[in-house]
Amino acid sequence: MKRLLLLIIFISSLLSCQFNKEEKTTESKKYIQDGTGKQEVTNKIDSIKLKGIDISHHQANIDWTLLKQSAISFVFIKATGGLDYTDIEFHNNWNNAKQSGIKRGAYHFYYATDDPIKQAEFFVKTVLKLSDPVDLPPVLDLETHGIDSTISVEKYQEDVKNWIRTVEKHYKRKPIIYTSTNFANNYLKDDFFSAYHLWLAEYGTDIPLIPDTWQKAGWKFWQNSSSYTIKGIENSVDHSYFAGSLKDLRQL
Repeated sequence: MKRLLLLIIFISSLLSCQFNKEEKTTESKKYIQDGTGKQEVTNKIDSIKLKGIDISHHQANIDWTLLKQSAISFVFIKATGGLDYTDIEFHNNWNNAKQSGIKRGAYHFYYATDDPIKQAEFFVKTVLKLSDPVDLPPVLDLETHGIDSTISVEKYQEDVKNWIRTVEKHYKRKPIIYTSTNFANNYLKDDFFSAYHLWLAEYGTDIPLIPDTWQKAGWKFWQNSSSYTIKGIENSVDHSYFAGSLKDLRQL
């Protein structure tokens, strides 16, 4: 009887440990998918996140047949910059992404010295007519390289809002904002921006630091590397995760 009792206690203990393990795994998956970057998910992020890249003419010739075999779920493609610059590989990359069946999105590099509404209209004129409803929302790339050091934070924020509003009006979709934590905390301190999905650039960490403005919303995409190697592309490329399922990505 004593042995039987000990055996029952032992089995109960094993079942309890397994239950706790499954419960923690489920909770971690939830944290991963909402993009809030909680500490519990560090050891699971590679296995759960959907992965993608972003490209421009810097990637030169791309073997899209090989790229399609590389298990990426999406690709962001540089389209325009400023008032009149179109990436020389945009049209090729845009068409090839569609033919390869890879979810695609286009981005505009923003310059604070140029009129925001004219920049937005140029992006729309270049990209919208070539777009499909299943494409990812348009992206606004906001970085230090595009800043005029003499501009005030207030002026910069108002100009960026004008770009966003103009593109949103034409697309009937909310653009995605690409930026880094440091940049956002300096130049995107208005709650207005939190209504737009964040594509966060932050390298060298397992847990990205969320900008103040997006503390509640978290990130939707996280660019965690600028030196990723992948089949089909000779040069290194930026790598990103998506916070959600394949269904979420398709419906974005």
